[in-house]
Amino acid sequence: MVSGEAPRILFVNPYGIGDVLFTTPAVSLVKKRFPRSRVGYLCNERSRVILESNPSVDKVFIFEKDGYRRLWRENRGKCLKQFVEFLAGIKKERFEAVLDYSLNRQYGFFLAVLGIPVRIGYDYRKRGIFLNQRVKINGNIRQPMAVFYCRLLKELGLTVDEKSIPPLQLPLAAETRQWSDRFLAALGLNSGDRFIAVHPGGGASWGPDALYKRWPAESFIRLVRILREHYRTRIFILGDASEAEIISSFTLDFDEKGIINLSGRLTLDQTAALLGRAWFAVCNDGGPLHLAVSQGTPTVSFFGPVDENIYGPFPREGHLVLTHPVECRPCYQNFKFPPCPYEHRCLKQLSVEEAFTRIQQVFKK
Repeated sequence: MVSGEAPRILFVNPYGIGDVLFTTPAVSLVKKRFPRSRVGYLCNERSRVILESNPSVDKVFIFEKDGYRRLWRENRGKCLKQFVEFLAGIKKERFEAVLDYSLNRQYGFFLAVLGIPVRIGYDYRKRGIFLNQRVKINGNIRQPMAVFYCRLLKELGLTVDEKSIPPLQLPLAAETRQWSDRFLAALGLNSGDRFIAVHPGGGASWGPDALYKRWPAESFIRLVRILREHYRTRIFILGDASEAEIISSFTLDFDEKGIINLSGRLTLDQTAALLGRAWFAVCNDGGPLHLAVSQGTPTVSFFGPVDENIYGPFPREGHLVLTHPVECRPCYQNFKFPPCPYEHRCLKQLSVEEAFTRIQQVFKK
């Protein structure tokens, strides 16, 4: 609970693009209820662009855990100095309350050290020990993540109507939109021309586990060829530098076939801008999917071990989610993937023909 009409509130989520986007409805609701509030957000470097352009966020704090670990190995004194300065920057803001979405006791500890009086968060396996307003969870969420994150607002004294939770938000700067206009014009595309965006990776935040969420690359290749032949429109292949190995398996003559490989060539906000201009986007479960959703673009997504009712597009309307009916999915529970004895059949057995048939039914020529 906070008092007054101009509270100073900090959000903490040090995870991936999609996870941070899932918190943007909560940020929006806080700013709507307290227009004069001062809202801060602690995130990692990758998520910076999502929040720096958000009018509901007044201050962004960047925390790169791996960066501090590298610096600790190189120069411990410099690392400590830099970390103390980072904490001092947060303390200077005099936050009255924090909404901690990290599920990590280390963040809770430092928030307590900073003296933030109201520390709200989910308590999973006693990781919320340093929070003083804890909501216990057991890992089985059973509702869309955006709704789950908004539930914590009740601890601030806000009444949350699940039917009125706003969509994911990623406002883009005017110069980014202008860049997309110039980029598409250089390719001969006018504002009303259709193109399809395809992201065969899934973002970087899951690390080695990301491969468990990917529809096979060879299936994406076949689907891209079919989409190009059927719709006769440009197709943009998107991905970041870390996904170059996946993208390189697209052995297509990009220029001749109108299939343009943009992997590793765009910033995150440029990727979002192009996703926002696409007719529809085809993605795996992951951050790029939610980037497209945040821009109001219809999506086609593949979900295997992860529950689409929790981590899928929010809101669901206007989005096609493809799954394969096997009794063992979804198996991602308690924030972990169990060993798979079935060679990931939930995605491998989802056929290109089935995917294309469903896409045709939704997206007419």
